[in-house]
Amino acid sequence: MKRPRKLLKWTAIVLGGIAAILLIVNAVFVWTMDARLERQLAEIKAAGDPLSLADLTHRPIPPEKNAATYLRQAEPEVTAIDNEIGQWNDKEKIPEFWNYLGGERRPMPEKMHKDMKAIYAAHPKLIVLLQKAVECPDYDAHLDYSVPPEQLVTQLLAVVQNARGTARVFAYRTRLLVIDGDRDEAVRMALATFRLARHLDRSPLLVSYLVALAIRGMAVEEANLALQAGPVSKEVRQALDGELAIQERMAGYAWTIKSDRAYGLDEFRSFSLRNFWLYNRGRWNRQESEYLEVMKAFLALPNNPQPYHAIRSQIGRAYANILAGSGTFAQQIFPALQATNDAVMRVQATMQCLRVLNALQNRVAAGSDKIPAITELGLPATTITDPFNGEHLHIKKLPQGWVVYSVGSNERDDGGNLDMHDMANCDFGVGPPEAAAKK
Repeated sequence: MKRPRKLLKWTAIVLGGIAAILLIVNAVFVWTMDARLERQLAEIKAAGDPLSLADLTHRPIPPEKNAATYLRQAEPEVTAIDNEIGQWNDKEKIPEFWNYLGGERRPMPEKMHKDMKAIYAAHPKLIVLLQKAVECPDYDAHLDYSVPPEQLVTQLLAVVQNARGTARVFAYRTRLLVIDGDRDEAVRMALATFRLARHLDRSPLLVSYLVALAIRGMAVEEANLALQAGPVSKEVRQALDGELAIQERMAGYAWTIKSDRAYGLDEFRSFSLRNFWLYNRGRWNRQESEYLEVMKAFLALPNNPQPYHAIRSQIGRAYANILAGSGTFAQQIFPALQATNDAVMRVQATMQCLRVLNALQNRVAAGSDKIPAITELGLPATTITDPFNGEHLHIKKLPQGWVVYSVGSNERDDGGNLDMHDMANCDFGVGPPEAAAKK
C-alpha cells in the first residue's frame, strides 16, 4: 500500500510541476503579446489615428455645406432613373445603353436616344441638385458609429449604393450630351463624377473606397469619350486638368486603411472569451498584433514613388515576414488590401493618361500628325511617369485619335491594347472608341 501512495504522491508533484511551468509559459506569452499589442496601439494613438469606430464620428457640418444633404434629397429620383433605364433595356430586348458610344461605338438607335432624353426630361431639377451636391465643400453621411461593426456595414452599403446610382445617372447623361454634340457639358458631367468619388472617399472602410475607385473609372471613361469626340473649350480643359491634379494624389487611400483598421479593432474587441487569461488572451492578442502589422505594411504604400515591381516586392516581403504561420485574420485581410492597392494603381494610371490626353489635344492642332515628347506637355513629372514601371507613359496617334497608356500590371508594353477583358495581357489608359459599326 505504501508504494502506490508514494507513486501517486510523486505523480502529483510531477504534474503540479508541469502545470506550474505551463502557467509560467502562458504568463510570459500573455505578457509578451500584451506588451507588443500595447506598443502598436500607442503608436496608432500617438499618430492621431482612430482606434475604434467611435473615433470615426465626423465633426458637425452645416447641412447646406454637406454633400450628403443633397444626395439624400436626390436619391428617389436617382433610383427612379436607374430603374427606368434598366427596365427599359429589358423591355426592349436590346443591348445595354453602355454598348452605344462604348467600346463597340455602335450608333444609338433613334428610338433609344429619344426615350433616354425623355427620361431625363421627366426629372428636370435632378442634375442641378446633384451638381449642387458635388460642389459642396464637405461630406458626412451621418453613419451611426456607436452600433456594432456589422450594423455599420449595413448602413454603409446603402450609402455606396446611392453613390453608384448617382454615378450612373451622370454617366448616362454624359453619353447623351456627347451624342448631341455638347462636349463641354459632357466633360462637366465627368467632372461631377470625379468630385462624387472624392466625397465618397470620406466614408470609411474598404467597401466604400472600392466603389469610389469604380466611380473614378467611370469618370475617366466618360471624360475620354467627350474629349475624343471633338474639340472642347480651353476653360473646360483647365477645369479637367485641375481636377485630375487633385485626383492623382489618391488622398482617400490611407484614410480607408486607417478606418478599416478601426473596424477590425472593434471586431477583435467583440470576440467572446478573448481576454480569458489561460492562453486565449495571448493567442488573440497575437492575432490582433499581426493584423495591425499587415495594416501598417499597406499604410506605407500610398504615394509610394517606387514602380509596381518594387511595391509588389515590398508587399511580398511583408507577407513573408508577417504572415508566416500567422493567424487567420491577417491572412484574410492581406489579399483584400493587395487587390485594393492594385486597383488604386490602375485607376491612378488611367487618370494620368487622361490628363496627358487633355494636354495633347490642347497643344497639338487638330489633324496634325506631330507626336510631341511627353516632357514637352508642361505636366508634372509624377503625371507623365508610369506607376507600373517608373518610365514615361506611352503616346500613340491613330487616325481616330490619341492613345495614351501605361504598361499595366504585366509591366509589358502591349502596343496600346486597352481591352481589359484580358487584364493580364493589356495596357491601361485611354484612347478613341472603335469606329462606328454599320447597321
